Amino acid sequence: MIITSGPGRGKSTVGNIAAGRAVFATAFQPTHVTTENAWAVSQSVRFPGEAPLALVVHDTPGLDQDAHYPRHRAQLQRAFEGPCRQRQIVAFVLAVAASGRISANDVRQLEAIVRAYDLRPESVILVFNMMPALAPAAAEAYMVEAVAAMPPLLRPYAANRLAVPYLERLANDNLEQRQAFVASGSGEAQRVRDSLAEALSRASPGSYVLVRPEALLSAAETSEKLHQEKLRLERERQRLEAERRAQELRLEQARRQEELQRQENERLALQRERAEAERRIQEAQLQQAREQEEHRRSVLSSVAREGKRFLKRIRLR
Repeated sequence: MIITSGPGRGKSTVGNIAAGRAVFATAFQPTHVTTENAWAVSQSVRFPGEAPLALVVHDTPGLDQDAHYPRHRAQLQRAFEGPCRQRQIVAFVLAVAASGRISANDVRQLEAIVRAYDLRPESVILVFNMMPALAPAAAEAYMVEAVAAMPPLLRPYAANRLAVPYLERLANDNLEQRQAFVASGSGEAQRVRDSLAEALSRASPGSYVLVRPEALLSAAETSEKLHQEKLRLERERQRLEAERRAQELRLEQARRQEELQRQENERLALQRERAEAERRIQEAQLQQAREQEEHRRSVLSSVAREGKRFLKRIRLR
């Protein structure tokens, strides 16, 4: 069982109740008490109708988005990678405010862990801590009202839940009182332990690995990631713009080349037409010269014949 939540929610005390002895450090304060993973083995967890079974309890640091967050997040990951990773149950400890609503930070952290490890509802136990001392029916009604205020996506994860009303009566730093309370084999500690055993018997263990690391990013990391993504998109936009301009330049050069080729083709066509016209003119001139020469020869021949006839007539006279 991996116990997780924000700091000051009573994870270590719940872990001590589950282990049956005070093995995890506790203090009544809203800041971090647990800073490293810790685990203990309980040999006497009795599920209803079953023999006692061993339970490995992992107490993890609080997931508050402060300077310790990256290290505490890594500790949570180590818990999921622990020796019992094939049969894991996640107990998420919620703090119920005086208004009856669950802390908004707790809701965000629960949603982040559910998304990051793709948890199934049947592997999750919600521990409603800091509850008023109420009769079981009243406590259940109190939890139902608190669950109704949760986002719809998270409500299935509240199906397996239990109320822990003890912390308000241990709101002090009396370590001996806390240890005695946790180690006692009867009374309220035992009732809480029995409720936890019932919740465990209803749960279905699973094997979970980190599938969406981005879900566990801190606000600062998310902001930095968004900033880097904006830079990447801007670089991509600039690259595409440069490619677009280069493409336009290539198209413009192709159009210019095509226009130059068209002009050259027109020039060559005009040149061919001019050469053809000059050739025809030259042929016409040659033809005219031949005709003139033929006419001149014909005239000379005719004159010669007439001259011969004239001389012949003179001789005959």
